Amino acid sequence: MNGAYPNPIQKALYFVNLWRKKGAEISVVQKDEIGLAYLEHILGENKESIEQFLAGKFETTHLIGIKQAQVGTYKNDRDSFWTKVNETLKGIHSKTDIEWLKANKAEYHLLLHIDHNPSEKNSSGLIGKIHNNAIAYK
Repeated sequence: MNGAYPNPIQKALYFVNLWRKKGAEISVVQKDEIGLAYLEHILGENKESIEQFLAGKFETTHLIGIKQAQVGTYKNDRDSFWTKVNETLKGIHSKTDIEWLKANKAEYHLLLHIDHNPSEKNSSGLIGKIHNNAIAYK
């Protein structure tokens, strides 16, 4: 993108369109990789708690929901998240894009738009679970 849209709203819409287009092209496995990166790097979850979340364990789901409601109030690793996203999506974001996305805390917005239609055959159950949990705790 590299500054093609100086207006922040235009820039945000650029990413929404990019992510929706890419979301229609990529596999469930790739979407799940992004969802796992969100849980690990943005919410700070370890492998065991992620497995418990996926299994529907109430206590873990509740604790993750509380974190989701407070994203940004604790240390998270946006650099690692966006590195993983860019690896998974084959480098679609420039360094300038990533800096803007990190500054605007766009991680959850990526999840919303990369997997925006749950009825699609390549919809991620993991991202859907993250969405549902976020709604319950917002």
